Amino acid sequence: AGGGRSRHTYALTAVVVHQGSMRGGHYIAFVKAVAGWFLVSDTSVASATEAEVLGAQAFLLFYDKLGNGEAGAPEPMDVEVRD
Repeated sequence: AGGGRSRHTYALTAVVVHQGSMRGGHYIAFVKAVAGWFLVSDTSVASATEAEVLGAQAFLLFYDKLGNGEAGAPEPMDVEVRD
């Protein structure tokens, strides 16, 4: 189509990590919320550092396209953290 290139900015919002082997294992996820990064497993949620997220052996990455003033741009996710 138009031949021109558009420049977009994306923010990393989640990282899925596979722990184990090709024959079996476990998936965990790092998820970004307003309060920071969280490590999510089957039955638990814990705070995580950005260094942990960036150092993870990512299986799958999720990004949000930042709005640049566009209508419908994603907003940061707000979560309630309980002990």
